[in-house]
Amino acid sequence: MRKFFTTILVFVSFSSFSQSSALNSFIAFPGNGDVNLQWSINPGFSCSSVTVEWSTDSFSFSSIYTYPGVCGASSSILTYQWDHTTPSSSTNNYYRLNLGVYGYSQIISTSTGNPKKYLLYPNPFNDQPCKIIFNNPSNNPVSMYIFDHNGQLVKKTLPFQGNSIVFYRDGLYANLYYFAMVTIGGDLLAWGKFYVNDN
Repeated sequence: MRKFFTTILVFVSFSSFSQSSALNSFIAFPGNGDVNLQWSINPGFSCSSVTVEWSTDSFSFSSIYTYPGVCGASSSILTYQWDHTTPSSSTNNYYRLNLGVYGYSQIISTSTGNPKKYLLYPNPFNDQPCKIIFNNPSNNPVSMYIFDHNGQLVKKTLPFQGNSIVFYRDGLYANLYYFAMVTIGGDLLAWGKFYVNDN
């Protein structure tokens, strides 16, 4: 796993998909001159020759990577990743997945900028509730996504409205986790990390 999950996460675009039942999520993380792309396949689906396509204008795409093998598993969500080492540094970078018989993913784009602000407490936590407060000026419906330290999606909440959420450990092992607050339209409102411990 790359350094994105050992230091601070910088989320730039996140989409969960209704048009492709095979794809659970597609995320782009900017790094030091490159972009880490991650996608998750829903249980019960298998995809071969998944291709990453890239554009600098969101219209004209070119194929830049094909996953060497079959994606997916019968009973669990699996996450895959690839690093785009030569993205554009002067424009936005747009990405989509060609999932073969399952069609195309939604287009996502990288956007560098200031980190999203949030308040999370307590951190770390164990069996007591944890609360996250974040900016949601349009009061859009939001889902919370939780990833483990390997980048695997482990939890996703149902959409809710407001600018805060209280959540519980609910089976999370003692470890480091990352979260993202994402509107149903794919806009990222906040991201960060928290720790669960057994003390």
